[in-house]
Amino acid sequence: MQKIDKTRSLTPGDDRSRAWKAISLYTGASLSDLVIFDIETTGLSANVSSLYLIGALWYDTPKKEIKMCQWFADDYNSEKNILKEFLEYIKQFDVIIHYNGSTFDIPYINKKCKRHAVNPSALNEMKNLDIYHALRKYAALLKLPDKKLKSFERYVGLNRDDTFNGGELIEVYAEY
Repeated sequence: MQKIDKTRSLTPGDDRSRAWKAISLYTGASLSDLVIFDIETTGLSANVSSLYLIGALWYDTPKKEIKMCQWFADDYNSEKNILKEFLEYIKQFDVIIHYNGSTFDIPYINKKCKRHAVNPSALNEMKNLDIYHALRKYAALLKLPDKKLKSFERYVGLNRDDTFNGGELIEVYAEY
């Protein structure tokens, strides 16, 4: 298992800074109580695929920086370790934020925790905000082509250029 930490400074008033403040207002939580997470897997079923990456972002209020940590499974046997590390880490936050995590990420993690006899209560007992569920009803009104995260991002002017898509990442991980 590898743990990768990164930091990115924020300029007051920039798009990322405004986004964090908007989420804080929407949830009623302070900036320092929020954590955003996502997972990467080798498939859609937790019964037959592997969890190989968990990523988390949070705002370090005193330093005015976005911090990122990723837990990467070096091999298929590291899955339990990244689950335990992630679940221990998020205990310091009050609100967890995700995109379609209520439907995919959280149930997937719960199944993996059951398989590895890891207690997922740190995740399940947190207040959570599923951005997908909050935004999906606006896709037609905004004339978006679909309800994918990238479509909402483009609409608000965040243009992300991914080197790989999710399917391609599975092949990259298999080769690793």
